[in-house]
Amino acid sequence: TACYHSRVMRRPLLLLVLLSLLAAPFPASGADGYGKILERFRRRLRSPDLDRRLAGFRLLDPDRAETLPEMRKLLAADHWLLRGAAAEVLSRVTDPALRAELRLDLLTHEDPLVREGIALAFALSPVKGDAEALSDALGDGAFEVRRTAAVALSGIVSRESIESLVAALRKEPDARVAVLIGDTLRSLAGRSYGRDAAAWEAWWKRNRDRPEIRGLTEEKKRRDFGGVPLETVTMATRPSASPKLDFLVLAPLGWTHRVYRPWLDEMSEFARLTYVELPSLKELTGLSGYGPAVPTYPVARLVRALEGLRKTLGKNRVVVLGSGATGWIAQRYAMSYPDRTVAVIVIDGFVDAASYAAALARFSRSPVAAERWAAGVLTRRLDVPLDRAAFERISRILLTASLADPRDSLGYLRWIRDRAPQGFVTVPPVRLGKRSRFAVPSLFYFGARLRLSGLPEAERIRRHFPNHIIAAMRKSRGFCYVTEYEKFYKVLRGFLEYYGLWKPPRGG
Repeated sequence: TACYHSRVMRRPLLLLVLLSLLAAPFPASGADGYGKILERFRRRLRSPDLDRRLAGFRLLDPDRAETLPEMRKLLAADHWLLRGAAAEVLSRVTDPALRAELRLDLLTHEDPLVREGIALAFALSPVKGDAEALSDALGDGAFEVRRTAAVALSGIVSRESIESLVAALRKEPDARVAVLIGDTLRSLAGRSYGRDAAAWEAWWKRNRDRPEIRGLTEEKKRRDFGGVPLETVTMATRPSASPKLDFLVLAPLGWTHRVYRPWLDEMSEFARLTYVELPSLKELTGLSGYGPAVPTYPVARLVRALEGLRKTLGKNRVVVLGSGATGWIAQRYAMSYPDRTVAVIVIDGFVDAASYAAALARFSRSPVAAERWAAGVLTRRLDVPLDRAAFERISRILLTASLADPRDSLGYLRWIRDRAPQGFVTVPPVRLGKRSRFAVPSLFYFGARLRLSGLPEAERIRRHFPNHIIAAMRKSRGFCYVTEYEKFYKVLRGFLEYYGLWKPPRGG
């Protein structure tokens, strides 16, 4: 009887052991081979080659529970591209239980970089069920989480998300977040009130009972000027704007205007604002930008096309804004048509060829090996094939150098959404002789922490531009209009007011 009893008692115990073994995640993953896949992935991550590390992410199955802990670790990485790759994997999670776990992490994980990374995953591939967690994340204590949650909500058109965004804007203390909340509301509502919480609340009060809310579909106009196609989007002018002040905003070469549009839209408070996307090198010349020789971007043709655009838009005189290499295009336009140019604004550009050469020389002495390599290729000191792989690597290095924080997840969104790759191309720089004088009022912004910067050659600006203001943005690298958003506009308004181009409205 005793023996019989012990055998009976061992059966349920044996069943419990078997069940526990079946439930254990590690043996299960090893049994079907996924454990070996994860180990291959970890080996790839130890590679010094960034592209090899990135290729490892293709091995992963996002709907395996074992994948999530690996990605959480990488969301706290020190490089925006690795963080973005981890977010891409999480964005493809379709298993309801795992997606629910991610939403809980968004609200409760102790590391703000992990919370922001999950918000980025939802921005990359949003589903309607993410909206509630993202709305709650608008109250997160870390501004990075709040701003990425605001961007993510732009992909979920719903009354609930609009309601939460309007409410969050009233409470938001950080201008860098408020501008992105306003931009998301613009994309959902089809109109822009910037970060004016009262205006958005009044709009929502009028529209909350509409049966359907559609996302923004702005009209892009494409025109041809002597074989140079220009694509434009014109912002509606705010009531307080001066009707005589018109801006042409040139997209940075190799990027669309979306790379800085959310932050520059506020200029519509005091101007009529037209964004101009420049044609690619291939559209203008038929050349790819890859090969042994570096082709030249036909700036003279483009400047004539911009003058044709000004006439077509019916603008008498314009303020021309350029960023990086397109700062030279803005300067060239003003030199060619001084009577049609109100002012020139250059963001993180170079005053002339000499300042660019000096900046590249400093870049070649960078403590960062990747930056020294990029400088060597750009100056042709290194014999590197000018192919797509080299171009992509240099583009990543320059973007990383421009971020105030190299972990910045918005860098990843810029990389995958806002680029319009050109290939290698030379933009003929402005050349200033000893007697060159440029009388048009000129505003130069520089991120003071950017190693590839024209700021150290500011004396050349003082020598050749008698009517100038130089703004050294002390906390910024390549995106001063983001990092120091309020200072950026304070300087801009002061510049326009000082030269009599704009007067603030009464009480403004």
